[in-house]
Amino acid sequence: MIEIRKIQEGDLEYAMERAIENEPKMEDFNYDLIDGYTALLDGKILMVGGVMMKWEGVGEVWAFMTEDVRDNLIESYRCLHEMFDVLIKEKQLRRVEASSRADFLPGQNMLEHLGFEYEGCKRKHSRDGTDVYIYGKIL
Repeated sequence: MIEIRKIQEGDLEYAMERAIENEPKMEDFNYDLIDGYTALLDGKILMVGGVMMKWEGVGEVWAFMTEDVRDNLIESYRCLHEMFDVLIKEKQLRRVEASSRADFLPGQNMLEHLGFEYEGCKRKHSRDGTDVYIYGKIL
């Protein structure tokens, strides 16, 4: 059973310790972003996510997925979709943005599956110099 709840202490650390390859690590994370949600499947954390508000009506969603996502792809899409829906309604967004490392194809595929459109590339944008792809979705 899928459950979406407000992020709790320890959820972010759990997700990042078990992060899918190429996900950012704890030292890359800005703790100001912690206002978000946790998606669970049968009581087990699949991912955590939230939204960084840019200005009224526009925000950038983020999510950190655990390795368990690989074994539960359909449920993971449902969790992410439901989690983003909650955030979009809560923040009354009209435009949502997201990003994915250029070398992280699963993230790009997931964003496109969720209706995001590729909008461009931030060259050498990540801490290690990897390009980052920008996606957007008009609501």
